[in-house]
Amino acid sequence: MRNGVSVIHIDEAQHLFYEKKSEQIKTILAGLKDLMKRPDWPVLLILSGVPTLLEFLNASDELVALLEPISYGDIAYNSESLEEVDAILCAFAEVAEIDVSTLRNEEVYNRMIHATARRWGRLIELVIQSLAYAKASSKVELSNADLADTFRRWTGAADGANVFLVENPYRIKAHMLYPS
Repeated sequence: MRNGVSVIHIDEAQHLFYEKKSEQIKTILAGLKDLMKRPDWPVLLILSGVPTLLEFLNASDELVALLEPISYGDIAYNSESLEEVDAILCAFAEVAEIDVSTLRNEEVYNRMIHATARRWGRLIELVIQSLAYAKASSKVELSNADLADTFRRWTGAADGANVFLVENPYRIKAHMLYPS
């Protein structure tokens, strides 16, 4: 924002191209390229999606020259991932001015990884949404109960199926929706 750059993130961008004819795909690609090349309106374009997205994007050499592909694998249950989870949680908590010190441990981080089906984007959403609800409730500290509330909103899971509340969270299919 300080540099006057607009950021546009299109999640699941491959859906822009599904069931489109070749000419329509070319038009979309040209539009994306044009959007990024406007000197009076600088745009950082983030296109996220599944690997097939690259097949569509590769149809435009000019657009490909403006993009930089980044791939994220599933979150591993290892020390490197735990450090990343910690950095993400702490960075967003600092912006929200909410204390997360009671959550900064391996057990909570592994539960967060499991709750988000080992997906980085979903983990970031868990952090942001949990902090946002806590902030809106005038809380100064984020707790395990706040993470459980976010998981409950996402899945409809009762306390007995909430990965943040049960003794063995790995028996629960965290990527499922449950009847309320």
